[in-house]
Amino acid sequence: MEKINISELEKITLELYYDILEKDGIKNEKRIEEIKARLNEISKLEVKQKVKNYILKTFGLDEKKLKKYRVSSSFDTIIDSMYFLKGLGIDVKKAVNRLPQLLTYSIKYMQERVEYLNSLGIDVRKVVNNLPALLEYSIKYMQERVDYLNSLGINVSKVVNKLPQLLELSVENNLKPKFKYLIEEVGLGIEDIETTPCLLTLSLEKRIKPRWEYIKSLGKDYVDKRKIIRCLILKEEYFKEYLMKI
Repeated sequence: MEKINISELEKITLELYYDILEKDGIKNEKRIEEIKARLNEISKLEVKQKVKNYILKTFGLDEKKLKKYRVSSSFDTIIDSMYFLKGLGIDVKKAVNRLPQLLTYSIKYMQERVEYLNSLGIDVRKVVNNLPALLEYSIKYMQERVDYLNSLGINVSKVVNKLPQLLELSVENNLKPKFKYLIEEVGLGIEDIETTPCLLTLSLEKRIKPRWEYIKSLGKDYVDKRKIIRCLILKEEYFKEYLMKI
């Protein structure tokens, strides 16, 4: 197996290892397996607890929240998960704080989702850093959204790389009614939505419909669609000011 350079997580682990055993037993360029094997030699429960607590503290995790998901029950799972996520280029501290359950899933479970996202042409590092829950959702759950987007002729990899949240929005209660309204009422094309998928995260009843009705009431529903899109996505304090200028 190819040697790897010392990483931040390895430093954290090694520093604690030195602190516990009071000796230098591992050098900077040892394989991850060697590090884990040496750590597993530490059999005393209080030592493992110290390692676990150090890791939780280092990542700023809430132990009460972790216990809810039984993350604290498996030291080996915590170590394996952190190395796996690190290998994907994930900001481990950020991802685990957002979704502690990540530390409970097997490598096989997460790898299946990584392979699925890769098969769609999706940038796994980018989307998982944005939405860690993609390593949690069932493949069937995500495929339902992919099938719907494909049925509309949407470039799935393009829109999901821009907005990973599309893979968690309800098809029936969210995606379908928004696409229908934006296309049939506002007059946008698929390519318009594909270019600005954040439109699909806006509330249909509280944002899209009221603004479109207001735009029509001013007789400005004829303007360039790019300007209409901008009117829909602008924050409330800028919306009317921008609309008056077009």
